[in-house]
Amino acid sequence: MPSSFARFGEKMRQTLNIDMGTPKDWKPTSNTRVVANMAEVRSFAQHVKRLLRDWGAMEKWTDASLSSMRSVLASRLPHVLDFREGQSILQPMSPTDRTVGGGDLETEAIADAAQQMQRDMNSQVLLPLQQWLSAYRSIKAKIDSLEEQRLDLDTKRREVLTLQEKHNKADPKDIPATLDKKTAAEAKLDRLQRNFKEAEAEVFAALTMLINDTVIIKDYHSQCLEIMENTFSRARTVFRGQAQAASAPPQTAEQPSAPTWYAEAKANADAHATGSEHAYESDN
Repeated sequence: MPSSFARFGEKMRQTLNIDMGTPKDWKPTSNTRVVANMAEVRSFAQHVKRLLRDWGAMEKWTDASLSSMRSVLASRLPHVLDFREGQSILQPMSPTDRTVGGGDLETEAIADAAQQMQRDMNSQVLLPLQQWLSAYRSIKAKIDSLEEQRLDLDTKRREVLTLQEKHNKADPKDIPATLDKKTAAEAKLDRLQRNFKEAEAEVFAALTMLINDTVIIKDYHSQCLEIMENTFSRARTVFRGQAQAASAPPQTAEQPSAPTWYAEAKANADAHATGSEHAYESDN
């Protein structure tokens, strides 16, 4: 197996296009489709990383905001302070403390909403994105290994070409020795070619699957918004009891019956008005 130094040397030859005795028509082993698809995935991975960063920050901000809301709703409203008659010390005009949310407001629903949001965001949105990135990093490691195999293969290809040339130019007495070396090197070359072909196909299949999985990224956008909507809806339940009580129509109190003196006074007033009308008609 070629050493790291041999791989480095082969990489420099290919980068600088140095032949060093190899035929002019010699070309490096192709790894084009893996490299091209990895460039596509690498570019898209930046979007996934940004979503993880921003959606994670949104989750933390929402949790902190709901915590602050719960704390403020439980805090005491300020008192109006004034001097009471005959006293020189300021005292609150209201004898009882009132909170921002009112004494009957149960803020546990806000805490429950925040906890449910964290569970849903982690399991339904953030974790799948993290798994995609984990698969991306795993493929990156495989591509690094594949590149080493490619350089090993090309190093062996150059070696075999050199041994074949020596064998063809060898003296008859040296042919058995050069033949053995050439045959052994060709056998190793065949093994390296098979291994590289299998590894390249495996990496390409993994890249294809990873690229196809990006289609569902849209669903995570929708899921994220739905989780946030449900979170605020759950948090609002703390106000629904108060809202229902405030919006309920007031009960109409039963009108008390008119007292006796009122009925008698009204009857006398009506009779007096009727008599006055008759007198006015007689005068006319």
